[in-house]
Amino acid sequence: MGASDRLAHDTISDEHRAWLSSLPLTLEVVDGVLAFHGSPTDDLTYLLELVEESGARPATQQEVLDRLGRARMRRHGRCCCAGTPTCSGQWCCRRVRWW
Repeated sequence: MGASDRLAHDTISDEHRAWLSSLPLTLEVVDGVLAFHGSPTDDLTYLLELVEESGARPATQQEVLDRLGRARMRRHGRCCCAGTPTCSGQWCCRRVRWW
């Protein structure tokens, strides 16, 4: 477990964990804007980067499409994510190019 994960684990209560577990994996904030952590199908997988032994690299077009999965079918105009190396831990919303 990394240092930030250890701090979160040691700091939050069982009540916090229950609340976090109750949250949906994705949320359509407004029409055409999909919010999620990580990717729409897995909150532990980055959408726009791939983490390898040598470090993080930008995901290929096909890797992004694969990670978007069924969410891609909805044609959301923006995807919002947080905590990716590109976003530097800040919320960012990007216009999604539908290849």
